[in-house]
Amino acid sequence: MRLLWIAMIGVLLLLSCIAVSPKIKISDAVAAIPSVVAKLPNLFNAPDPCRMHMDGSGGKDNCYLNISISTRNPSTCFKIRDDDVRDNCYYLNARDSKNVATCERIRSIELKGYCRKDSAVNSSMANGCDLSAPTKRSACFLNEALATNSSFPCNLIPVDGNRQKCIAAVAGKTLDPYLCQRASNELQTDCIFDIANRTKKLDYCDLIGGKARDDCYSLMAVNFHDQALCARIANSISKDECNYFFIPTYSLPTRCFYFEEPTVRDSCYADFARINRTLSVCENVTTANLIGKETCIRDVALALGNSTLCQFLNITGIRDGCIANIYILNKTSP
Repeated sequence: MRLLWIAMIGVLLLLSCIAVSPKIKISDAVAAIPSVVAKLPNLFNAPDPCRMHMDGSGGKDNCYLNISISTRNPSTCFKIRDDDVRDNCYYLNARDSKNVATCERIRSIELKGYCRKDSAVNSSMANGCDLSAPTKRSACFLNEALATNSSFPCNLIPVDGNRQKCIAAVAGKTLDPYLCQRASNELQTDCIFDIANRTKKLDYCDLIGGKARDDCYSLMAVNFHDQALCARIANSISKDECNYFFIPTYSLPTRCFYFEEPTVRDSCYADFARINRTLSVCENVTTANLIGKETCIRDVALALGNSTLCQFLNITGIRDGCIANIYILNKTSP
């Protein structure tokens, strides 16, 4: 039905042309109608070349962007959903075709200003960067982005990897963790972590995922001297290590009991026993961790300089080493 209406409109347009221009013969106009109608299905029902990408995905937006640039057709930019990508599409079309009018479709006021300047006729420079020197272009746009504290010049860098690094660099300079999220995944974490550390803003840790988030919370706990922040850490080993930092060496050994990981808990008991020269605390070391228990007893014996305690050791190598070291320390025969 839609095609029928379009065909009727086409016929009316042809007839109106005949009325305006007597040089066009009615027979010629009528003869042309079938060929026009025949082209309508392909014109209005052409398959979407980006249909293999999901709606709203970055891949589909980039597909439309590439088609628009290769065909120099800014109307394709309208199909792009992401505002930044769509603006960049209009910018590149305007710059390459030297069509300032296309710049007016850009939403960003700042990028629109760049566009008007870069799309001017006879301009071979973009923001002072020579477009004819691709090897120097990336560094030039990066310098301008850092000088202006703006990520917009980064969008003009042709190589994606360099463009992402530029965005991360501007984010780091302006201490904007949300700008980090526009960089590639491999750059986001380090970018946000660095800003969280420099600004000491706990909320920024929430923008990171996985182990890096735990590391961020641990760092904040140390920076703020706030052990309660250790509770936010998901990984049990990392959480114990965070809590361990806040336990004084002279504290009661019963506090070691609250560590979740056996290895960390055993280390807590062993450290307390060695520093406080208390052999009985070594009994709290996990029975399955024989080497850990033996090492705990050896360290207490060394701290006391008492070779008699070495006799409680069952592992020959540890026992002999204990006796020999105490002999050297005391310079006396065991």
